[in-house]
Amino acid sequence: MKNTEIRVRFAPSPTGFMHIGNARTALYNYLFARNVGGRFILRVEDTDFERSTQQAKEVIFSSLKFLGIEWDEGPYYQSERIHLYQEFAKELLKRGIAYKCYCEPQELEQRRLMMQAAGKPYKYERTCYHLTPEEKQPKENLPFAIRFLVPPGEVTFPDLIRGNITIKGEELEDFVLLRSDGTPTYNFACVIDDYSMKITQVIRGEDHIPNTPKQILIYKAYQWEHPIYAHLPMIMGPDHTKLSKRHGATSVEAYREMGYLPEALVNALAMLGASFEPDREVYRLDELIKLFPLNNVSKKAAVFNAEKLKWFNREHIKLMTTEGLLLRLLELGLVSGDINYLRRVLTLVRDRITVLNDVYNEFNYFFEEPKTYDDTGLVNWSGKEVLENLRLLKDKLSELTDFLASLIEKAVRTLAEEKNLKAKNLIHPLRLALSGKTVSPGLFEMMELLGKTRVVTRIGAFIEKIKQINDR
Repeated sequence: MKNTEIRVRFAPSPTGFMHIGNARTALYNYLFARNVGGRFILRVEDTDFERSTQQAKEVIFSSLKFLGIEWDEGPYYQSERIHLYQEFAKELLKRGIAYKCYCEPQELEQRRLMMQAAGKPYKYERTCYHLTPEEKQPKENLPFAIRFLVPPGEVTFPDLIRGNITIKGEELEDFVLLRSDGTPTYNFACVIDDYSMKITQVIRGEDHIPNTPKQILIYKAYQWEHPIYAHLPMIMGPDHTKLSKRHGATSVEAYREMGYLPEALVNALAMLGASFEPDREVYRLDELIKLFPLNNVSKKAAVFNAEKLKWFNREHIKLMTTEGLLLRLLELGLVSGDINYLRRVLTLVRDRITVLNDVYNEFNYFFEEPKTYDDTGLVNWSGKEVLENLRLLKDKLSELTDFLASLIEKAVRTLAEEKNLKAKNLIHPLRLALSGKTVSPGLFEMMELLGKTRVVTRIGAFIEKIKQINDR
């Protein structure tokens, strides 16, 4: 492939949400293409007509766009290229490199189970290849699959991540190219598409390593040059088992809905198997493109940790300006209302945000009255003394002309001195009354932002709550 344009592809099957592993594969292809000035092609492998859905296709597109992964060509759909695969399969059939197989799927499954019961691996016995012309004649009108005749010898191919990989010929059976219903198998359609789309590098998960020798044999049968392969390490959970739902969310859409920044998810995915600069972990997408090291990707399994992703998200939130963060929240519909008020809320809480949804989920008391109060807080701050102190504080705060944090703090601490109390004995129940929680941003700054009317009203509501508890 000398003097040719670098062309890579991402080829998902539209049968569900985009898994984190698929997203990492898409990202690595995209980073590599952009790093070397190549092209990134999107191909949808939708020949599994029973499981492929339009909704899943839309999820693929929206997930890629969310991550900032833009394709240069496509999407191409395999379902629209069935006739092409059929023509190429017939060519191998005519040349004797492939043959018709009349075996019923149920029959093959029965043979496999018999070998399994005997503790042996099953390999197709070339039953139909060995049929005599007389034995073939009564089967000519029956449905048939087309099988590839695997030649003797081993298959060796270079892998950009793992070095040379060798598969012995006896480990391969005569695999199916075209099913009896005329649809192609994965390996066959993949080769025809990669060749016709002029793919130069195939970057995919290591679970495809068993497919690669089969695909190379098909390339050789047509006397085509095959692409260069790079098989990415698996993604594991923190317990070093295959990443699954028991480890938490595993799809891009799920993290999007939870309020994760695409910048953080891209950053986390990029680090799953690759290393960039020493002693640095936080990168923007443009920096990842510039530094992407396909030749330095590890062959060891990568560990995806949801807690680490939270850390990345916090770091990327810190990189945003308050205005940029506000704009993002407004675009997503996560906040609404007076812009100046929202800006002041963000200034107060941004260092406490892990995901964007926290702005409302964790700090909803800036937007609505507390509906519940923390149970532990109620146990600690529902005594008669607290009730009396809050009544006095409510009156003091009502008298303030300028409702500023410094003046609010002075009023609270003055009352504490007058009552010979530690300031915390007023601050803690006050925080609970205003937020429903035992933890919040700076109390006095929060009170200034809420304003005197809301503060006094909430203290009054909390006083009634304490009275109800004491009257039981």
